[in-house]
Amino acid sequence: MCKTNDGFEIAEMDLELRGPGEIFGTRQHGLPEMRVANLAKDGRLMELARSDAMRFLQSPNWQSTALGIRVKQNWDLLKA
Repeated sequence: MCKTNDGFEIAEMDLELRGPGEIFGTRQHGLPEMRVANLAKDGRLMELARSDAMRFLQSPNWQSTALGIRVKQNWDLLKA
């Protein structure tokens, strides 16, 4: 914090040092129980994954694919 006053740099360093905590919980630091990606280092990879997912969802008949069926099943479980 002595080397910069850039909030983004400070936030990235905080994320790297303390971890992301829980997105849907109350812990504000530490490693989450299920690690999907390193938020500080995998930003580009997450952007590519989001782009691929959006392209998939915009394709016609995506719901009839194996992945589409699985997404609907999981979505229905979340709503139950």
